[in-house]
Amino acid sequence: MTTLIGSGSDTAARMLRATMCQNVTSSSALDVTLFERMPPADVVTAWRGLAVASENPFALPDWLEAWCEAHPGDRPRIVVCRRGDAVAGVVPLVARGARRRRELLAPGDELADVFAPACAPADAAAVADAVTRALPASGWELWRLERCPAGSPWPEAAAAAGRTCVRWRAEPPLVVADLRDPDDLIDGRQRRELARLRRKLEADHTVAVRTSEGAEEARRDLGVLLELHAARWGAGTFTPSVRAFHTEFAARAAERGWLRLHTLEVDGRPAAVLYGWRLGTRAFAYSQAFDPAYARYAVGVSLLATAIERAAAEGCTRFDMLRGDERHKQRFRVSTHALESRLVARRGSPAAAEALARSAGRRAWARLPARGRALAGRLRLR
Repeated sequence: MTTLIGSGSDTAARMLRATMCQNVTSSSALDVTLFERMPPADVVTAWRGLAVASENPFALPDWLEAWCEAHPGDRPRIVVCRRGDAVAGVVPLVARGARRRRELLAPGDELADVFAPACAPADAAAVADAVTRALPASGWELWRLERCPAGSPWPEAAAAAGRTCVRWRAEPPLVVADLRDPDDLIDGRQRRELARLRRKLEADHTVAVRTSEGAEEARRDLGVLLELHAARWGAGTFTPSVRAFHTEFAARAAERGWLRLHTLEVDGRPAAVLYGWRLGTRAFAYSQAFDPAYARYAVGVSLLATAIERAAAEGCTRFDMLRGDERHKQRFRVSTHALESRLVARRGSPAAAEALARSAGRRAWARLPARGRALAGRLRLR
């Protein structure tokens, strides 16, 4: 059974009256309710508990709320799966665009490194089945099912639900360090080099590593990270709305004890900042930046190593460096995990035709030789 809870607008109110008790789809295991506003407090509490238990910051209600506050054009579309009276899984999404060209995507868009529901691992397949049968609800909706872990149940569930589900684009892998043996995370040569650079930095300067405490300190220290990042990569790297989102979510994470925002200070000034979280036994390094004036000391890698050491001391068994296998991550012994992005729509709908066209365009582009891509890029700029 699928029920829609509307947002209060005239259109949503008409949809609500038409579908409040309508059985749109059914799942043998789970009932589905679609919310176009934040669910009642008891549902949000259960949702948050599931996201924390599944160690998934991108499925938290706090992530969705912070994103929508900073991006009012993205409207919540929250899929709640129940087994009886108990909330078994939640998939937070947002709707973007007008009715005749509306997209569904994860809150955070490109800032959400991985897509997975807030649910117990044993319920992942049932949640995927229930959600793909309920979405997309309209023939005009195109669901950007981006950055799913390879081998997740979503493609199979979409096929079983009779949806068009096509591969879209390649994604950088997730990079993860196993903390169950923290002494084996870095080889001897790298360890000695890092220790030498730390000693040199401490000999030349007064050094301290501070971890943010409280919402106000989180806002301030995250602002420092964004400033360091902008100084190196340009002021346009973060839009005002993205800055507002990161700042708000960091403050919320600090209030709930999830935030791990570390600042390496040299002579009392920030030299490097690392922004991450901890949920359960899993720690995350989401973003970091450093002052190039201290590059010769490898302050960025040093702070990452410190964050890993502190996560291990807290009892974490996994340190997730998230998307991208950049060189600084390769200093550590890590594993990579593939991600897949797909487009999902009702079979035979306008959105399905768009999904197939996008997928074909991506494949054609990938087959072009490098010289052809360069020529196409120059022509596009004219």
